This record gives sequence, C-alpha cells and structure tokens, in this order.
Amino acid sequence: MTLSQSELIMLSTTKIIMLDNSRELGTATGFFYAFCKKNNTFMPALVTNRHVLAGCNKVKIAITRTKDNGEPNIGKFDIITI
Repeated sequence: MTLSQSELIMLSTTKIIMLDNSRELGTATGFFYAFCKKNNTFMPALVTNRHVLAGCNKVKIAITRTKDNGEPNIGKFDIITI
C-alpha cells in the first residue's frame, strides 16, 4: 500500500495531552519527524511549540497501530504517557 502525501501527514500528526501529575492542563498537536544523524541512521522526535510543554510534567500522545502487514490501522491507536 502506497500512502498519499496527505495520508503521511495525517499519520505523522498526533494529539498531545499536557498533564501536571494526573491533572489535564490542555491539549495541542505535534508531529513526528526523523532527523538524519548519519549513514542512514535516524533520530525520531516529536516536534511541537515550546509553550505547549510549559507547566506540564507529563504528556500523553497517541501512536497509530499497524496491521500485521505493516500498514497503518487507521482509527486504532495506543496512548503513551511520557
């Protein structure tokens, strides 16, 4: 399955829930990006605005699940707390 540019953008964008301990402070968005280090080795990162993280000590982000064949399973995701 080849994904269109709009599908790639959709899948790289995620909702960020900002938390202060367990209290929700708000929501924002960010996107996943792979910075090239060297020799085709990449460093994954979640990119957002600095003010999004101000005042929070944890964030929750949604990661899209994949099917057994490696394709994205649209609408199925896991929430990860960092």
